[in-house]
Amino acid sequence: MDWDWKKKESAERYNELYDLPAEDAERYLRLLGLREGDVFVDFGCGRGDMLALAAAKVRTAVGVDVSPQQIALARERLRGIGNVEFVEASFEGFDAAGRRFTKGFARKALHHLDDEGKAAFFRRLGSVFEAGGLFLLEDAVYSFDRKELDARMPELLKELEAYFGERWAAKKDDVLHMLRHEFPTGHNAWAAALEAGGFQVVERWQTTGFLGGFLARRGDG
Repeated sequence: MDWDWKKKESAERYNELYDLPAEDAERYLRLLGLREGDVFVDFGCGRGDMLALAAAKVRTAVGVDVSPQQIALARERLRGIGNVEFVEASFEGFDAAGRRFTKGFARKALHHLDDEGKAAFFRRLGSVFEAGGLFLLEDAVYSFDRKELDARMPELLKELEAYFGERWAAKKDDVLHMLRHEFPTGHNAWAAALEAGGFQVVERWQTTGFLGGFLARRGDG
């Protein structure tokens, strides 16, 4: 599927198929170590699954999404929670508007940016992030260099089918489109993008050949 995030149908399909498992959310919260004084930002916040959990632990939680439908759903879900703010914007167009962040998060969202765009995103983010702040990224991270994708595809298809199980049939077209036409890349390229923004990788994991993540800390510079 070629996602158009301005359309209601894209948000509805995403929410139907790509929920946030509770065990993943617990792991993210543990790694980020959210505290009462934190200012937290969630890029690609969707309907607010992670945002709702973070808001209960931090001073301010900011949800960023380009989809007006997702922002509307998140606003409704978190109605009455006073420390939550929303920004309807693309990753390229996000404006911190004077905010300074101490914790940040992006799950299965930043692969929409090419490698140059990823680096540019983290350079902008680094300029509004407090020294020592943590950013957690989990996304389409290859365990190999992107240029090896065609050669690796047969083994990757087997791994995808095993990983998604009974959900594979519903997700197959989406996932293959993402692998072929969006911008998943190898772990070295992801790490380089983080480092462009002054983020130093402190932990990296590779869940499968196509899914991995980073916990990175903003340096003193």
